Amino acid sequence: MSNAVVVDSLYESSGIFAPIQMQDVRHAQYPWFFPVSESVRPVIPDKAPSQRTTTIRDLASRKYQLNKALEITVEECYDPHEIVACYSEVEAFGRGNTEAEALHNLKIDIRNLFEELSQDDSGNLGKLPTKWLRILGTLISEV
Repeated sequence: MSNAVVVDSLYESSGIFAPIQMQDVRHAQYPWFFPVSESVRPVIPDKAPSQRTTTIRDLASRKYQLNKALEITVEECYDPHEIVACYSEVEAFGRGNTEAEALHNLKIDIRNLFEELSQDDSGNLGKLPTKWLRILGTLISEV
């Protein structure tokens, strides 16, 4: 019978993820686990993702302008070539290989969300989209 490696679960401690327990189990007992070689080890990142805040003052658009600066969270993920920018008030995100690219993609996402919500004439927006439209409506104006 072959052995399988099982990582029971992960826990978060001060923003760092680490395996709790690792054990070998018999394939016959747990057939849904795939057999792996002895040399397989879990990949544990060297460090937790770094996170900081910054502000944006425009939406990179000739059509729209921001009425006030927005506080944005920028996070460098485990992959050093992936940066995520987030405006959590409306759950808008931008990803990129650089911070500038992630912020630019976030601006596009915010514009697209505003346009999509503003064009809904059905009156059937849910509770959360209605809140987002109210927030974006106070932050964004047409030029």
